[in-house]
Amino acid sequence: VFETLNKNNIYGIRIIADLTGVENFILYREYGKELLLIDLENSFIDASKLNIKVVPMPIQDLTNTPKTELKSDKKYIIGSFGIAHAIKQTDKIIDAVNLLNKEGKSVDLLLAGYSLNKYLKAYDTTNVIAIENPSILDLHKLMNSVDLAVQLRAISNGEGSGCIFELIGLNKPFIATDNLLEPHYADFCTSVPSEITVAELAELIWTQLTNENTKNNAATLNQFSFEATAKNIMGEIQ
Repeated sequence: VFETLNKNNIYGIRIIADLTGVENFILYREYGKELLLIDLENSFIDASKLNIKVVPMPIQDLTNTPKTELKSDKKYIIGSFGIAHAIKQTDKIIDAVNLLNKEGKSVDLLLAGYSLNKYLKAYDTTNVIAIENPSILDLHKLMNSVDLAVQLRAISNGEGSGCIFELIGLNKPFIATDNLLEPHYADFCTSVPSEITVAELAELIWTQLTNENTKNNAATLNQFSFEATAKNIMGEIQ
């Protein structure tokens, strides 16, 4: 069924539900429930028969990923990954790193993802290392090469961030806006409001970089493994 739907470019939940009659849904975000119910309002599915379960997103263990040697003479390198865009607050991260350097703190920013070259034309990239369109494997290597990652989102409509789950799998410390993570992932990062200012972000970045007591969450990755998630799902279904 999936191959047929995919071949015909049918991706919408309501269309899939109407064509297949599927009534069981597994989500990884609570907010997704609301979006799903809205999407199915005008479908042929009887909402009272829906079985919607929320389970944590499984995390792939990426801790054995090698690192990329980056060209930088700075003491620290932080990273931000994915599409560069205002909604990702890439400009705020750039400004925070530039502010740190103005204060005499030695930090470079690695940006790796899509639409970088076009986006960065409008910004001071003195302290930026930009790598456009890396492969997934290269992206993981780049993620593993930074001292700290920063993943922000100005607005969230319930979607998550693939990069965040990869950073968790790498056991890489990171800062993220609180609209990107469910509570059960809170121990893996430092969460901030999307309204955080450039000065506040710069101060937090420096605090995280110079903190010798950074959390090591490698042991807790097991609870979000694919095996644990499968058992969780089977327990919910039975």
